[in-house]
Amino acid sequence: MNEVALYNGMSENELLAAMGMQQPQSDEQESTGNLLPILKVNYQEEDDKGNELKKGAFALTLSTGTVYGKDVRVRVYADYMQYLNYDPVAEAVVNKTIIHRAGDEPIDEQGGVRCGKPVSKDLREMDEETQQKWRSVTCFRYLYSTVTIADATLADGTKAEVKDVPCLFRMKTGSFMAFNAVLEATKSQRLKFTQVESVIKTVRKKRGSVNYFVIEMHPDMSNIREITGEDFAFMSKILETVNAENKRIIGKHNDALRSKQSDSNDEKIVAEVEGYLDSDFDEAS
Repeated sequence: MNEVALYNGMSENELLAAMGMQQPQSDEQESTGNLLPILKVNYQEEDDKGNELKKGAFALTLSTGTVYGKDVRVRVYADYMQYLNYDPVAEAVVNKTIIHRAGDEPIDEQGGVRCGKPVSKDLREMDEETQQKWRSVTCFRYLYSTVTIADATLADGTKAEVKDVPCLFRMKTGSFMAFNAVLEATKSQRLKFTQVESVIKTVRKKRGSVNYFVIEMHPDMSNIREITGEDFAFMSKILETVNAENKRIIGKHNDALRSKQSDSNDEKIVAEVEGYLDSDFDEAS
């Protein structure tokens, strides 16, 4: 009798859904506490030691140092999102939401949703001053992946080896939708997105006097991968990391709600007591 392999108590299909990979629909239906190295676009001109860095290259933060390169391929295992509220004065994240999938309610540490930021369609209709208020809150797309950097080097030019290294690939703003190219290509062939590797590139853009880079993802449909037990084990570890982070955030969210409720009750009691005192003074007079 064959036994169904379980990962975190979940079957393979349940785990795929938890990673953001839905089952292909039939014709009839039609219907992160991150512990991984972070992969992102480099915007620094030099490091702390004065080594010159290439803007627009990809940077991968490893325990042994940050490596850089432009010949980069990723294989994505999970697709999540998270809102972060970064205070530039404190140079710290002051609020964040749970790591969530599209359609989930992104509750945050302070008892709210989306760190208070309105949804995009509503925000676009607001005046510039109001929009500016929410610039500190950014929605990141988290692609839990493995990365290979063929031309990887340290900041001083020393060659490094980066092959199938687990990482968190973070994207935002103009690059947020880049992964959709992979989703569309794999969906059309009824594949899971983790069955393909993608070449990732940066494209320089300019807005006024500001230069910035957006990410493009090009899925390699010529090399379709099977999803192995090792892949499922990696996805299980991802889920453990996400659940642990979300447990902490949900705890803070609930504490904040209780605190707000307590403050509200205190205000109500004070108002009632003041009312009684006013009544007593009226009778005394």
